[in-house]
Amino acid sequence: MWFSMLLLGLLCIGALDAFIVPKLLLPYYDQVQVNYTLNSEEGCYKWKSLNPSIASIKPISGHDASGCSSSAVVFVESRVPSRKITLVLAESEHTGSILQCDVIVDRIHAIDIISRTRELYLEDPPETLKIRALDTEGNTFSSTAGMILEWSLISDSEAKESRDTVMPAHTILSIERFIDTMYNAETYVEELERKGQQSDTILVSGLQTGTAFVTAQLTSTMDVQSAEVRLTVRDKVFLNPNGDVWLAAAASIRYIVEQWRNGRSTEIKMPNTQYFLELSPAKNSAVTLDIQTSTVIGHHIGHSRLSLMDKNLKQQTVQGTSDIHVVDPAYLKFSIQPDNRWVLETGRHYTIIVEMYDSDNHRLWPATNIRIMTDLDKIFFKTLASTKNGTWHYVQAITKGLVNLYAKLEGIVKQDGSMKQYTPDIEVYQPAEIFDPISVIPPVVIFPWNPHPVLYKYQLTAEGGSGNYSWFVDTNPMIIVSNTGLVMTKTEKLRVNTTGSVSVRASDVRNPSHWGTSEVMILPVVQILFAKSSREAEIGNTIDLYITMNAQVKNVLLPVVDCRETKIMWKIHDPSIFEDIADFKVPINNIPDASACVGRRFRGLKEGHTTISVSYMQYRKDGTSIQLDASVTVAAFPALKAIDPVLLAVVSLDSTATLQFTGGPNRWPHWHAGYERSAVISSNELIAISTVYSFQQEHHIVSRCLRLGEVEFKLSVYNKPCNTNPFPVKSTISVRVSCAVPSRTELAVPPMLSSCPLRNIHGVQTVAFMNRPLPINVTAFDAHGNMFDNFSSIFLHWSSDAKGAQFGLSKSYYEPVDISDQKKHIVSRTVDLPNVHGEKTILVAFTKYKENIDKRVCKLYDCSKLNPTVSGSIGILVVDEPSLSPSQLVLYNHANSSADIQVLGGSGYFYHKILQDGNSSAISSATNNLLKIFPVRPGKSKIEITDHCMDYITIATADVTVVEVGSIQLEAPSRMELRSWGQISMQIVDNYGQDLSTRFFSFISLHLTSSTSDIILMNTIFAAPGHNLVAHSDITAENVGSTTLVAVATLKDGRVVTSNSVRVVVFPVLELLPPVVTLVRHASYQLRIRGGPRSDFTIEYIISKHDGKESIVNVSQSGLVHALQLGEVSISAQAKMHDGNVFHCKAPSKVKVIQLTGIHIVAPLTRFHVGGTVPIHVAGIVNDEQSPLSFGNAIPGLVFNWKLANPSVARFHTVHAKAGVETPSSLSFTMLAEGLSAGHCVVSVIVQAQDRSLQQLSQIEFYAEVTLMIYDHLRVLFHVHDPLYLIKTSEKKWSSKNNFLMATSTSHQLHTNRDGIAVNVQYEVLTNRRCDTESTPEGKDCVAVDKNGILTSFSEQCEATVLITSVERFEINQTLALHILVRPVSYIIARSVTSFRTRDNLKVEYAFPLFSKLHFLIDQFDDTGSKFDATGHSLLLGQNRHDLIEVEPGSGNRSFKVQTPQEGITIMSAASYLESAMKPAAVYYFPINVQSAILPSKHEVIVGVGFCFMSNFVNQNGSNGVWSVHHPTLVIDKNSGRGFATAKTTTTVKYVVDSFTAEAQVVASAFVASFARQSVPKEINFQREEWIFPIIITNKQQSGNCPGLDEEMDSVASKLFLCTAKFRRYADRHFFKVEVKYVKEIDCFACILARNEIHEDRSTLATMDDHLIVSLSARSTDIGLVRDGQVILAVVPFFVGHLSSGKLLRGSHVNLCIKATPTVYESIQVTTKPPEKLLIEEESDYCFRVSASGDFIPQTVEIHLQSQLTFQDELLELHLENGDGNIAPSSPSCPSEQGPWRGANDVVESYLAYITTAAVVVISTAMLIAAFSVFKWATSNTVHPPSSSFLSRTPPPYDATSPLSSPLQGSPGSSPRVKLWSRFYEPQQAGPRTG
Repeated sequence: MWFSMLLLGLLCIGALDAFIVPKLLLPYYDQVQVNYTLNSEEGCYKWKSLNPSIASIKPISGHDASGCSSSAVVFVESRVPSRKITLVLAESEHTGSILQCDVIVDRIHAIDIISRTRELYLEDPPETLKIRALDTEGNTFSSTAGMILEWSLISDSEAKESRDTVMPAHTILSIERFIDTMYNAETYVEELERKGQQSDTILVSGLQTGTAFVTAQLTSTMDVQSAEVRLTVRDKVFLNPNGDVWLAAAASIRYIVEQWRNGRSTEIKMPNTQYFLELSPAKNSAVTLDIQTSTVIGHHIGHSRLSLMDKNLKQQTVQGTSDIHVVDPAYLKFSIQPDNRWVLETGRHYTIIVEMYDSDNHRLWPATNIRIMTDLDKIFFKTLASTKNGTWHYVQAITKGLVNLYAKLEGIVKQDGSMKQYTPDIEVYQPAEIFDPISVIPPVVIFPWNPHPVLYKYQLTAEGGSGNYSWFVDTNPMIIVSNTGLVMTKTEKLRVNTTGSVSVRASDVRNPSHWGTSEVMILPVVQILFAKSSREAEIGNTIDLYITMNAQVKNVLLPVVDCRETKIMWKIHDPSIFEDIADFKVPINNIPDASACVGRRFRGLKEGHTTISVSYMQYRKDGTSIQLDASVTVAAFPALKAIDPVLLAVVSLDSTATLQFTGGPNRWPHWHAGYERSAVISSNELIAISTVYSFQQEHHIVSRCLRLGEVEFKLSVYNKPCNTNPFPVKSTISVRVSCAVPSRTELAVPPMLSSCPLRNIHGVQTVAFMNRPLPINVTAFDAHGNMFDNFSSIFLHWSSDAKGAQFGLSKSYYEPVDISDQKKHIVSRTVDLPNVHGEKTILVAFTKYKENIDKRVCKLYDCSKLNPTVSGSIGILVVDEPSLSPSQLVLYNHANSSADIQVLGGSGYFYHKILQDGNSSAISSATNNLLKIFPVRPGKSKIEITDHCMDYITIATADVTVVEVGSIQLEAPSRMELRSWGQISMQIVDNYGQDLSTRFFSFISLHLTSSTSDIILMNTIFAAPGHNLVAHSDITAENVGSTTLVAVATLKDGRVVTSNSVRVVVFPVLELLPPVVTLVRHASYQLRIRGGPRSDFTIEYIISKHDGKESIVNVSQSGLVHALQLGEVSISAQAKMHDGNVFHCKAPSKVKVIQLTGIHIVAPLTRFHVGGTVPIHVAGIVNDEQSPLSFGNAIPGLVFNWKLANPSVARFHTVHAKAGVETPSSLSFTMLAEGLSAGHCVVSVIVQAQDRSLQQLSQIEFYAEVTLMIYDHLRVLFHVHDPLYLIKTSEKKWSSKNNFLMATSTSHQLHTNRDGIAVNVQYEVLTNRRCDTESTPEGKDCVAVDKNGILTSFSEQCEATVLITSVERFEINQTLALHILVRPVSYIIARSVTSFRTRDNLKVEYAFPLFSKLHFLIDQFDDTGSKFDATGHSLLLGQNRHDLIEVEPGSGNRSFKVQTPQEGITIMSAASYLESAMKPAAVYYFPINVQSAILPSKHEVIVGVGFCFMSNFVNQNGSNGVWSVHHPTLVIDKNSGRGFATAKTTTTVKYVVDSFTAEAQVVASAFVASFARQSVPKEINFQREEWIFPIIITNKQQSGNCPGLDEEMDSVASKLFLCTAKFRRYADRHFFKVEVKYVKEIDCFACILARNEIHEDRSTLATMDDHLIVSLSARSTDIGLVRDGQVILAVVPFFVGHLSSGKLLRGSHVNLCIKATPTVYESIQVTTKPPEKLLIEEESDYCFRVSASGDFIPQTVEIHLQSQLTFQDELLELHLENGDGNIAPSSPSCPSEQGPWRGANDVVESYLAYITTAAVVVISTAMLIAAFSVFKWATSNTVHPPSSSFLSRTPPPYDATSPLSSPLQGSPGSSPRVKLWSRFYEPQQAGPRTG
């Protein structure tokens, strides 16, 4: 109660201007205690009421240690309905000042209703009505918050006079609750509305027009008259037009009645049953009204008013009026938009309006029946649209010039069709000037920018417009422009860097809206490049490099002309290769590249290539900078030098010499293929050479000697020019090659050492080992003593005096022999002397050339012998090879361990040494052939024996190793099943990782240890049979857990060595749960695994065999059992470890597939109180504990139809209805029954099978029912004499509020509001009473409570009273008696507190959304349906599927959370247990159905085709969620869900609302597209500016029609398609541009072909005969394929007309020639204005003769050339002037009849041709003049003077009514070639050309 009072006080807080409200008027405490909050603006106060019995006060906020606060709540305590007054005082804690407030408590005398307005409009927001309470004096009560009122609607009977019947009030007004709308109210208002009550504030909205009363009545005992207010509801209807209208007499105007809704108007058809029009005055009105058409016609001069009336409103209220003034028109006036200036521009569109005004300058209504003739010259204007009455014209200015617009009022069409005309004529002229668009030259000016401003100037010019321009530029800190168009940069110091661009505008002075611009830019440098120059230099030489700097303008790079003063940073990446000569300035005028702006010189230092880079720091406006870089590769190379030979190479005949060079230019790193080497020799007869090949910066050339002699060889090395090395360097060098014959030879062998004793005893040069090859090297020299570089063509003969000497293969190698590093030829061969001892000789002789020598050599020289013969010999001593035995020796580190090593073979002169670490072994004694070894410490040693005579080469070695115990390897099983047996093995490894033999076990003590003694039982260690390196021990798993095993070895010296530790895990026996599963066919259940290994395993399920042929069940890898046939089967499982071990299940599950034989309804209670909720579910009649109807997979295939016999007593809810999710009938095996009123109700259910073939039921359907009894709560009644009290009083749960319901065996902590405030709170049990006896037996209490307030119940049902005493500090004790009820738990209900909202709350959802997180609470109830306040039961959750949802238990056993990662149906059970109980106290079954919240859940789309996702779920506030995707090739509208794919992809789309995030998959495949052939044009011309080529995607399905992505569609189009356009013949011409866009009007992509601005002379295009090819392709083959993607369009070019002279003299003529293609020429029509002044005759194709016709009056005649094919209207002016009768001089001759006009230079090719042509023209002209005279005489009496003329090359058909139907035209053969038609001839009547 205190909490509700405090909440109401907080809601009544108001903003106060003073420190405290001085006076309060509050109603007395009747049924509602009204309160008011007092606030102080600042400070902290102590509050006090002088009379708390009238009004009490309580601080509410800002408490500190002193107890003061800045706010307090005043509570009315007086219940007496009379005036009471008290004071509330507030004493300041800091200043001591006291503020006071007078609190007056009185009864309410009257109430009235306050509203902002008494008129409501339909579709407007609701109006707020509020109650104002008054006392007897008329004072307003400060607050009525919390008071309950009854609001009602009453019909307005007074409004009947406007209708036949009274409209019900509820059809006019509607009272709405704040909680049902989007509007916010005070908290107390919403709380009362949730209780179904009404407060002092309501919302009222209009339903239809009319009037009604709203009344309000207090529900308290106060006798207060009800308040009422009359409200009028109007509609937003208006007349169009409204206001004052001036109308010409006889003119008509149709009025429209518009109804406005949401900013949009809708026309109401008239006449209407609700609305009607009324004209006043009704008699002698100036206008007449046609009711059927709502048309008003001006009758006579005067004034009338038209009113719109509403029949639903009182006295038919006027909704809108229009005053109509009937006047006569006085004058006309032209106006033009935009700008209302008559200086126009070609190409622009204008709206020209002809307006009528009366004599008072009132603009008249442009009635549809007025007729104004408007003359808009077609030469200057192209009329795009006009109204029939001639007042409005939408035109385009097309031709430059001065034109007069003319308009005349022809009259007004009356109702009878006659015309009312005005005299004098009402007309108007309006001059207009048309100019070409203004263009500024050049359109773009670029100035380079740097941090320090520099003055730049440029003179701009303009053309077009009137010629008078005003130049200006927007206020800009960097650019100024003069009056003459001189643009300059500002040079003064600026606060900010002035980079950027600005538009300089040249405006027409006469019409400033016409202007042209030039964009002037001061841009930073965006690119720096190296210009072309030499990039190679020999070491010590120099190169010059040049730089180009560019700025970017609209993706075009423009160079900076000079950057010598720019701070460019040069960097040599490897300064050791090149050095910078910075002090040398490269002249700017010597730069070879025109775009370069600076140069730099560098010197090469050493060989190599490096990068020289430049950087330029470009600063930005924000102070940051960007560094521009460029780099170039440069190379420095050493001078080309000869390596081998340096000067001369000596080679035998037919032998080769590889000439080696180094240096010179290296391969260019950017173009290896351009590397060149060329070789030249002085004589091609002496030697032959190969091509040059290079590697590792060397150049090799193979030369072969063919003749004896000497030649010179020259080599050149260079690179070919390329882009990165445009000017390469070439290097050259030469050497000599000598072809000669050997004159002597030398043999070489490995020498003996100087210390060898044999050196002084034997005369030999070396010692050789028997059976070991001895190498011998041979070299040769020429007659000059030069060693041969190659003599491989000469045969060498080897011999020896040793018997059995074996020579190996000869090998040649080349190596340097002196400091020149020139390689010489050395022949090496080995000799093997087996079983030979002593001194031996080896002989080598050069005898002849080899047999495979070149025949060309043998033709010149004798190859069979060598003259002279050259030979050489050498002596050697042969001995045995020495060795040691044994070569490998292992010793254990023990004093008695030793061994001998014997020396065998060798020269007999040796020395030994020991190579060891740490002195591990030693030699105790040594002789020439025996060494004795003993160990010192563990380690390794090497014994080396070296022969004194063999150049210190190690002859023999032996390895000695001294070992100890290093480690112990222990192996044991890592996992063991409880009570299983296993074996472990141990192996000893020495300190070098080798297995230690068991012969050392006598020195070692080995045993096992375990970290936990009760997990593993270990036996004794024993040696493995048949293996002397391994020991074993048997172990047994005793208990579940894990332990660590270690083997320990103790050596004799006391040291301990431990093995590796092995962790052994003992796990429980593998079991399947539950042991028994009962299912119906087509149902499924997921088995659970208990026990078994914890990780690293896979479960395999095994179904036991049965006699039936068909499978009873199948089971998935996840344990999901699916029932197939009736029967019983056993399912087992095995855990298969990843290491191959298998553990079998010890407790399998039995699965029974049954047929239901019956059902019954299970209800925990059949009798419960009103307002209670009881779960009811269907159970099958089976003997097993788990029924398939209460715990299965939603009983698939069964339908549950529930029915209530008495819905007024109870009603049904599905289990998740309050969460916004309904349950379909196929899952409704559990329902919630809610009691509504006292009575009985029969609940029945019918269960049916959807598929009877599954035999789930034993009969067609099952029926079950149960009867529920609902009873009222027991409560104490007050005011029994008032029969309405029972209706008005809200229902209470208990007769007293101090009741506490708790479960048996439960403990609960009691809390009071005085905890921590009072001195202490005492608890005492007063009474104990069992429910089945009057009192509790002695010693068996119902409940117990300790001094801390912990209340404990026991196992029996009972009732008790606990007395709670609060010992207060103010010496008053407060007591409270708490009634305790102890009851067992009868049932529980799991309810979802996570709610979901669907769109407009209209769509019913039958599943929870995928990826949502649900929060469930468990409510527990007793046997009366009352919810427990405290229970000690535990919660046990179960589910039939574990793979679809994730369940997380909450804290306190009262809640749990469910996550929904997979779609599907899961049946859950929630059971309430006592820890001591074996069975649950209550079980609740309910389904959780999970489906995707996005439709569809997977979208297979085509690239470029729109798709739509939708979801029925929205945010809690009703707003839509947000769509998103994180993939670059997919775009989606975040609001509508419309998406497009721009490439093949598979990705995920997310939909986010405030309660969950949903996902859906999108799979996009490639499109197949083509042009929409039926919509593409066949030809194009140069007049039209744009053509559309629609693109259709042929393989698309139905595309989504949801909105969104309008702004992104053009970007999507550019990512999908590429459109190109080119001419077939003139591919270099770019008259058209094409781009791909999305066209919303046709909802498809399209190639948009647009005409570019044509700068070429039109005459050059007139004869253009070409086709334009528009091609469509996909941006990538990965996104789609385009078929039939090419359109060939015929190009219709311009035509050009030309007059030979602009003047026509009396008696002369001029020639009119047309340049055009034949097709265009056929479509041209020629007209003149005025027509009667000229005679035009066709002389030949493309040429006409023009002469004067009739009276010759000097004037200007216009000749129009028009073509519907090219949409041209060309104007040629011809000036008629008086002359002397001579023919006016003409321009060069017109073209002949052979083809189109091509110009004088093409026809007159020589002076003679010109004279001849002129003569022909003169004679032809004379003949034509004569013929014309005859024709004029013959037709002067028959041809009427025409008012216009039309020219065609084909005579019209014969028409008797035409003036042309004269006898002269009877025969085509006799008809002259004069073609003049009258104005009655229509152009479209021309027939085909006949000749």
